[in-house]
Parts: sequence; structure tokens; C-alpha cells
Amino acid sequence: MIEWMVPLAIGVAALTPRGRLNERKTIESCFQRLELFVKEDDKVYHPTFKKRVKKDGYTLYIYNVPMGLASEEIIGDAIVIEEALKKPVEIEYSFYLFIYVYNKDLPTMFHYKDVPEVKGWQIPVGKTHRDIIFHDYDKTPHMTIAGTTRFGKTVMLKNIMTYLIENHPDEVAFYIIDLKGGLEFERYRNLQQVNDIATNQEEAANMLTEIHDNIKQRESIFRKKLWSNILDTPIKNRTFIIVDEAAQLTPDSSMSKDEKELLEGCQRVLSEVARVAGALGYRLIYCTQYPTADCMPRQVKMNADGKISFRLPAGYASKVAIDEVGAEKLPSNIKGRGLYKTHEIRKFQAPFISDDEMMERLGGFMRVAPNREEKTETRSYTIDLG
Repeated sequence: MIEWMVPLAIGVAALTPRGRLNERKTIESCFQRLELFVKEDDKVYHPTFKKRVKKDGYTLYIYNVPMGLASEEIIGDAIVIEEALKKPVEIEYSFYLFIYVYNKDLPTMFHYKDVPEVKGWQIPVGKTHRDIIFHDYDKTPHMTIAGTTRFGKTVMLKNIMTYLIENHPDEVAFYIIDLKGGLEFERYRNLQQVNDIATNQEEAANMLTEIHDNIKQRESIFRKKLWSNILDTPIKNRTFIIVDEAAQLTPDSSMSKDEKELLEGCQRVLSEVARVAGALGYRLIYCTQYPTADCMPRQVKMNADGKISFRLPAGYASKVAIDEVGAEKLPSNIKGRGLYKTHEIRKFQAPFISDDEMMERLGGFMRVAPNREEKTETRSYTIDLG
């Protein structure tokens, strides 16, 4: 779709002699050229203007949408209107079509220290033109994060860990599968909230076996207590499973039978976590540099309603990551610029936190370092069966 939309955008811009056409007329010219209309008998119905609202930093244009015109199609055309206006544009739909035209672009830096504190199991995703996005893990338990290396994926994981530990030091636990050889997360192994870190495929398989056993135990407890969702129980604890570079858990035709079986077992457990463990208090954060249908199991993608993508090299990867093209068009010179999707897509600038700042904030939670060969003591929670 993008292949033919961009030339149209150029055509619309050319229709704006010396800027004499105003924003509304330019938007409606885009509607015409993109053929956003519905035909009924001999009549043609376009989106009709309802209201213009001027706000600090942006202008909102509200339109009625004719019955039969797919709102998703118009939202996908935001880039055309953006290029025609030469201003940042966001489009949302809720009974009416809302077109936000911003006076300037997002900031290129948003510091973690500037994130406000919020209650509950929420984490900051990033700053938008109008607000700060927070993801609520009690409403949306599982998340996927995609993005080419060095564009913000790992920093986002460190944001998440820091924010959760600072706000829930006695209630959060992490299992981390760091398949970059442990290079990113080994320094956090001795945090009290980190149960274990796996740095290769064999360690990941052992960890996931332990997690699977824990899930079955918790299922048994929930059945005895007649509980169906952790939100309706007195349990305050949450367990986060972070998989960084999930492609390393994808079976490959060049592998031996044993290797394939090992990785297939890992993917089965992760799929089960995504499918049933959210109600038990487990939260999966599944990350990959280049998402493909092979490295992102169907059950994980279907049950991870929170999707984040930083820059990706191709539209195909963006479609796998967030079900839409767009991540391939994020700027290549701005780290931390991403797209967040639940029921709609929002562009954001992620908070930046350095390793030094993370350690300064969380250093008080370090346990006495055990020998590397010894298994880190697991953080466990007791549930009274009565």
C-alpha cells in the first residue's frame, strides 16, 4: 500500500501553491486523492468535517465517516496526510475520525528521571505528542518487543525492570533469558528480584522447565481455592519472564534432532505461558531483533496484546511485529523512537536510562554475590490454602 501512497502524497503537496491552502483543505484533498469515499447508487460520500479544535501544540480535526468506509484504511493513510502537510500527524477513530496535526515532532530524548510515578502494575512506554503512555500488565499481561539492535529494545527492558522494582520491590520477580550470551543482563543477576538468568539454549530449557512446574503448582492452588484470575485473589506478587533475542530459540533445519526437540520444548512452554499463565500472575515479555513468523510462535503473538516495535529494516517485519507496516519508516538517526500497539498505534519516544543510573537506583537491592556456579536462590511466594 505504501508503494502507491507516497507518490500521491507528493501530488497533494504540489496542489498547495505557496502554502495558500490551509490544513483542512489539504487533509480533504488527501481524502479525494486516496479515494476515501463510499459510493451508493449515483451518490459519493466522503468523510465530512465536523469540528476543528485548537490546542497547545496541535490542532485536532474531527470528521464524520460515511457508513461502509473502513476506519483502519484511513488510519493507515496517516503518512500520506503527514507528508502532504509536512507536519507530524496521528489518526484515531472512535465513532468519529480524529486527525491530530502537531506543530513539532517528538523530542529526541526523554529521560527516565522525568517519568512520573503511577500506581499498579504499570510501566512507562514513552512520551507522545500529548501524554506519556503507560502499559498496564494487569490489564494486558503479555508483551512483544521488536527492533533492530541499538534502537532501544534492551533499554526498554531495563526501563521496565527498574520501574517495577522501584515500585514493587517485595512483589516482583524476574526470570531472564538473555540469549546474547548474558552480555546485557548478567550484571543484574544478584538483584533480589531476579530469580535466575539463562544465557544459552540449554539454560533456557532448564529455566522454562522450572517455570512450567511452578505454573502447574499454581494452577492446582487456584483450582482448590476456586480462583480463575489473580486479580480476584489476595495475591500481590507478579512473575515476569523476559526473553531477549527469542530467535535463538527457533528450531532450524540444520540442527540435530536433539537440538530441535530442545528448542521446540522451549517454544511450547512459552506458548503455554502466553495462553494460560497470565491469569495466574505470570507476565511474558518476548523480544526479538527481526520478527518472523518462525521466531514468534502463533500463541505468543495472539495472546500478547501489547506490542512495541522500534525501527525494523522491512515492512514485512513490521507486519509481524505490530500487524501493520510503519516500523520500517521510523527514523534511523533517533534511538528510542518506537510504535506501541494495543487497539491503536501510537508513536512514542522511550525513556532513556543508562546502566549506571539503573545500578544507582537498584543497588540497594543487591544480595551478597553467590559463587557463579551456585544457583541463585529463587524468590518464591506462599499462598495460604486455608
